[in-house]
Amino acid sequence: MPMCGFSKSMLDGLGVYHQGLAEAVIKKSKESNITVEEAIIWELKEMDAFLKELVVLGNEINKQKLMGIANYSKAFYLGALKKSKEKNIAIEEAMKSENEMTKSFLFEIDTYYYKYLEGKKENPMKELINWIGQEGN
Repeated sequence: MPMCGFSKSMLDGLGVYHQGLAEAVIKKSKESNITVEEAIIWELKEMDAFLKELVVLGNEINKQKLMGIANYSKAFYLGALKKSKEKNIAIEEAMKSENEMTKSFLFEIDTYYYKYLEGKKENPMKELINWIGQEGN
């Protein structure tokens, strides 16, 4: 990744994390006798409440870690919900698809940055963000 270097282990780890997110909402849906989509919406509301309260945390390092993982988790769930509705597929399948798409997306960003931008452009991060926007990501 342009922020910290790249390792296949990072993508593998995200895949495991995504699997854990999926397993958690599936378990919640079964335990609460609600749909997986309803469990995701519940989790999104809880994460929003958590993020709202988190701003007062004094430890900036922990605050950034918690905000990052909560926002990342929200994006995963929101992406899966969107994919499920747009493609008319089961949410479980949409979460698998979101996992693969996210890993591919991050790999493409990393490849583009190191192949075309790092050390070759005056403002590589600005160029990277422009490229991401042009790619429809």
